[in-house]
Amino acid sequence: MTASTESDLRELKDLINARFNELDKKFEARFNELDKKIEAVDRKLDVYMAKTDEKLEAIKQSINKLDERVGRLEDTKEKQIWTLIMLLGGSLLTVALKFVLSGNNP
Repeated sequence: MTASTESDLRELKDLINARFNELDKKFEARFNELDKKIEAVDRKLDVYMAKTDEKLEAIKQSINKLDERVGRLEDTKEKQIWTLIMLLGGSLLTVALKFVLSGNNP
């Protein structure tokens, strides 16, 4: 009875070990699949981040160009105002000289 019990226990032990080995292989395969999927997602994220960085840099450049254009417009507007002031001053001076030289007869 002892011999059969020992052989039964060995068979049971071998069966349990075989099942654990099968489960271990299945888990290992699943973990490998998950690792591959995670690596694929990581690569996609890296590509996405690189594209996002490029787009952000392009937006920054566009904003800088707009800032330069606004600065030039402000300078041009200031020059236009001074030109208008000069023309109005010249017109007033012309009217004043005409008035003075014509002997107060319009």
